[in-house]
Amino acid sequence: MCGPGYFLVNAYWSDGHQETFIIGWDQAVWQTYSNPARTTWIPWRSMGGGFIAGLDTRNPLNPLTIRGYGLNGKRYCKTYTGVSPGWPTNWSLCDPLSS
Repeated sequence: MCGPGYFLVNAYWSDGHQETFIIGWDQAVWQTYSNPARTTWIPWRSMGGGFIAGLDTRNPLNPLTIRGYGLNGKRYCKTYTGVSPGWPTNWSLCDPLSS
């Protein structure tokens, strides 16, 4: 699933469930999450994108934003909306003024 040099990024929600992100071999961000007891996990799913490094979370849980450096070296973000389906389809530049 993950390429060399990539690492997991975890976020922990107030209800106890964990959300995990990683950059895959295909350079997309992949995500999985658990139930609050962390005994059951959904299968990994692709969040798309093309990333080379720097995966992290910002302002965890208020709201949760996942960030990473795209293939063009610019920083891209996705922020959880809390409304189904929760994660937007597209990635956005984190700071479009600095690109």
